[in-house]
Amino acid sequence: MRTHLAAPRSRSFVRPVQVALVDCLEIAYHSRWLSQGHPVLLLTICQSHEFTCTDGSCIPKTKRCDLSLDCHDKSDESDCDRVLIPEGYSTSLPPPKINQEPVPFRSSVLIRTIRSIDIANFKISVDLAFVLMWRDTRLLYRNLQEDRRSNKLNDWRSIWVPSLKITDMTQGSVEANPFNTAAFVVKMAEPVPDDDSTIYEDYMYSGAENYVRFQEEMTVNFACSFDLVMYPFDQQKCYLAFEIHDYDLSLGYFVLEANESRFIGDRHLMEYVLDGERTFVYNDHNASHVAVELKFRNQFLYYVGNVFIPSLMLTILCYVTLFFDEDDFNDRIMVSLTSLLVLVTLFSNSGKSIPKTAYFKQHRRAVVQCWRSSRGDFFIIPDSISLSEIEECPESKRGTDTPAIERAAKGM
Repeated sequence: MRTHLAAPRSRSFVRPVQVALVDCLEIAYHSRWLSQGHPVLLLTICQSHEFTCTDGSCIPKTKRCDLSLDCHDKSDESDCDRVLIPEGYSTSLPPPKINQEPVPFRSSVLIRTIRSIDIANFKISVDLAFVLMWRDTRLLYRNLQEDRRSNKLNDWRSIWVPSLKITDMTQGSVEANPFNTAAFVVKMAEPVPDDDSTIYEDYMYSGAENYVRFQEEMTVNFACSFDLVMYPFDQQKCYLAFEIHDYDLSLGYFVLEANESRFIGDRHLMEYVLDGERTFVYNDHNASHVAVELKFRNQFLYYVGNVFIPSLMLTILCYVTLFFDEDDFNDRIMVSLTSLLVLVTLFSNSGKSIPKTAYFKQHRRAVVQCWRSSRGDFFIIPDSISLSEIEECPESKRGTDTPAIERAAKGM
């Protein structure tokens, strides 16, 4: 129990009263830890909006647990756990419904950087931070500050936090390596009325009005089904989906923050440019999902300078041999064959850094077209390759069963 005493009017009594109060306060504060459930009485001359230091001095209650030492004995920064966990609280049980409605989870995604794009293995590596905010009506919070970074939980495992499941557009599990996980309390409302039946001089905040902010930073390695028909003039879309393990729509659902997703890294990668990113929410199999879409555009100038222009020059060189003197037939053959051999070497080398597919990519079609044009003028190379046969090669065809994440993206 806490009792506020009025200061004596006569100064001759101030010192004895203060000494007596200090003794009482020391007993009271030590008894907080030693009482083991027995009633404790706190006598203080501090006002209701003030905090009583162990030495009896008073400071504004707003300076309690503000990460700054204001009491001479440093007692204002002791026992500063932000969350007060009630008896019977279970970290395995999710937050209860609010007004008999499922709990909304406010989500956002911060993409820090694109580590790598591996075209040959259809893999992408991304550094990102996934943020969730929700209300847990079972909890009480203490001495919240305006800046959420000052309200970091010492042990975020002491409360319920979601277990994330991440999938890609292949519907396979994703390799996620978390490297920083933290939980904060976001102050959204004023403190609840003070309770004089407790000796704790803290501002208390309701879990029904203030949010838990859970942030997990991770490196994600996932698969992306690249469509390389137009390579190197291609544009790609890759997807990631987040959901909460064993959590259906009857318990909670995702909603997007106003800023949705952000990218803060370098958009110009080695081979591609990140043209855009967006986040959207969709429901599938009675569960809510947050999806991230990444749009990439190929920087094709390398292939223009190293494949298309050399192929065109070799074709022109072969064509120029038509104007050789007919008596120089050997020179015509040597120049044409040399050009074609260089073209074949170029064709072979250009495909080593990209994956093998069942269809011809755009840059190979261009080389084959140059090959066909050059050998058609001299009848030197047997007619073993026909462009019509190449056009009949199977194109990139996705299965008819489109993943839910792609269907949701097209519907947005």
